[in-house]
This record gives sequence, structure tokens and C-alpha cells, in this order.
Amino acid sequence: MENPISIIFDGKRFDNHTIPLSMLSDLSTIDKMVTDVASHIYLKKNPERERVPRGFRDNVFLSLRGVENGSASASLEIVRLRPQTTLIPSQEEECMLEAFEIIRDFVAGDLQERHKVFEKIISSHFKTIGRGLKPEESLSFKYKTKTSTLDNGTRHRLTTKMPEYVEDVEIYGIIDAVDRHFDTFKIEYGNPTRSLRVECRLDKRILLDVKRAFDEYDSGRKVYIRGEGLFKDQKLQKVENTEEFQLLDQLDIAYRLNELQYIEDGWMEDGSGLALDRNSLIKLSKLFDEYYWSDTVLPHIFPTPEGNIEMEWTLNGHELVLKIDLTTFKAEMIDIENETRTELDLNSDLGWKGLNDLLKEMSGK
Repeated sequence: MENPISIIFDGKRFDNHTIPLSMLSDLSTIDKMVTDVASHIYLKKNPERERVPRGFRDNVFLSLRGVENGSASASLEIVRLRPQTTLIPSQEEECMLEAFEIIRDFVAGDLQERHKVFEKIISSHFKTIGRGLKPEESLSFKYKTKTSTLDNGTRHRLTTKMPEYVEDVEIYGIIDAVDRHFDTFKIEYGNPTRSLRVECRLDKRILLDVKRAFDEYDSGRKVYIRGEGLFKDQKLQKVENTEEFQLLDQLDIAYRLNELQYIEDGWMEDGSGLALDRNSLIKLSKLFDEYYWSDTVLPHIFPTPEGNIEMEWTLNGHELVLKIDLTTFKAEMIDIENETRTELDLNSDLGWKGLNDLLKEMSGK
């Protein structure tokens, strides 16, 4: 059956009109969600029935017909295992189309009052749908001429209404407890003066690194984890699956920039000192991750009273200070010994090349 149903993935990862395998689980969950809603629609239309026809879920389902341009549009169609005997759509197919339309309206925040009965069914699936989207990415539901878009902001609006949901989390912290009996460990993170702790599931894949980080707790061994966070009432309860675990250098740039997010106004001894803009710190961290040439030539990083950043390197007798304006990402590199100044634009590839070339020259690498 031909019908205008599609899931559109938008963002850099989808610009070549392909869908990463990590996102295919979303399509599988969407299929199950549509079928769940369609089953309830069928029962509402057939009140004499206590359950949907035998094989309803197996006989009619969504299938990926192809991936089209824009950026990656997953064109879907309703497939029947048993042959169609009439030219008009079956009631099951009509229910599937209506279910997709209701889900599209739910994402748009435009659910009609008569469809509110399906809200709980739909919400349960959004514990996971869209969890893998990156900040500039989105997933859209298109039916006929109307489209509704799910991005991180939309997903946050939807999930925070749920008592429990799953969301990707990234945590920078230190491991202060390991329990081999229950195969868990605890990580301390957040504001250094008001830190939080969360329990994480431990598996053999990361066991040696976790043990090493715990053994080096007293020396402040830093770690980074990325995984599936279980939230209840908008509070992180547990990291159920640790997908990535890294031991970090004491001067790790991403760790330090994350730490500086917790500085509040008045942080200096005399009560002055502005807080640093969180979004600017996140952007700067991503820029360093993408462009910075070395994971061994690392700077000391300090906040400035004006709410900006200074980075300091000591390389072969050269004292270098990089002053970064977090509003414009314009920077100035100062060689203290030679009293030279170099202007850099960290919003540009050329600016990062200039920074990297300068540091390579000074370090002799």
C-alpha cells in the first residue's frame, strides 16, 4: 500500500543520506509504538471485540522501503504478510495510519482531546526514542503534508512529564566505591563543593580501568563515562549501561571545562567574579575535542573575573597564555618571554591551525 509516511533524520551524521546503525533501534521502537496504538484504535472502533484479531501484530507492520534525500528520509510502508483481497485499505491498515498521525501530533504537542487516551501508551515508548540524538540533530514524523520534529529540546519536554525515562548521560568525575558482589561502582561528580554520586553498572569490559581509577582515588584520578541514565522525577538514579569509559589525564581539557560550569557569581575571595556561560564552555570543549592536535600537550585552565577563560602552557622554557573570550571565541596567545601576541579566531579552521602550529613549534613536536 502506498502512503506518505516517513521518519526524517536531520543533522551532520545524516547528510550523506544514510542512517547510522545506532539509530535503527528508534525505527524498531516506532514500529512497536505504532502497532500498540493501532491495536487500541481497532478495539475502540470495534467495541464488541475484547481483543484484536489473532495475528494483528504479526500480519500488519511497518517496513523500511528505502532511505531518500533530505537529509536521510526513512520511507516507510505498511506491509501485510497475508495477501490483500480488496483494493481498499483494510481496517488494520487504516488503524496503523491513524496511529502514526496521532503520534505525529503528540510530538508536536497538538494532540486532540479525543486522542488523549493514547498519551500514556505513546509516552512509554519515548523513554528511549531519540535518546541517541546529538544536540544539532532531529528526528521528524511526516504523514501526508504535516511534519512534527523531535530534537533534544522536544524530547526533554516530553520525557520530563514521565515519572521514569532513559536518557544518554555523560559524566566527568572520580570513582569512590566499587562493589564486586553486586557488580556496581559509584562515581562522584558535579559541583566540587556540592558533589553528587550515582551508581553505575559494572561489567567485565571496563573492570580493570574501574579498579585502577578506584585505587587512584586519593590522587584524584579523573574519569569520563557515557551511558544510559535512568531518571525518576527528573533525577538521575542510575547508569544502567556504561557504553564508554575513559581514564583521564589530570589536565584533561574537557574535564576541566565541565568543572568550570559549576562556578557561580562571586567566586573570588572579594565577592567579585562572574560565572562562566555553560553553553559557551560546552561549545569550547567540543571545539578542542574536534581540532586540538595533542592529548599530551595540555594546559592549565583558569576562569577570569570577567567570565572568560585563560589557558597556560610551559613549553621548552616558553610561558604561553591563551586568553579566550567566551562570547566571541576570539583569542589572544601571549608569549611571555618574547612579549609577542598572536590573534586567533577559534570559530574558524584557520584559527585552530594557527594555535596548533604555534604549540607544535614551541613544544618541538
